[in-house]
Amino acid sequence: MLLAAIMMEARKGLMKRERERDQLPVGMQALAVDDDPVCLKVLMVLLRCCQYHVRARGHF
Repeated sequence: MLLAAIMMEARKGLMKRERERDQLPVGMQALAVDDDPVCLKVLMVLLRCCQYHVRARGHF
């Protein structure tokens, strides 16, 4: 019984560390480049949802 409780706590700790590791870094800068304006807009929205600072460049 005690071993099961210890194992359960160990699993909780591992899961917490995995969630922390899976989080995206906040405040990073990203350059989005695409020649399709719709795809570029979608990419910008997704990156901003992840709290990235986005600069965009369209067709050159």
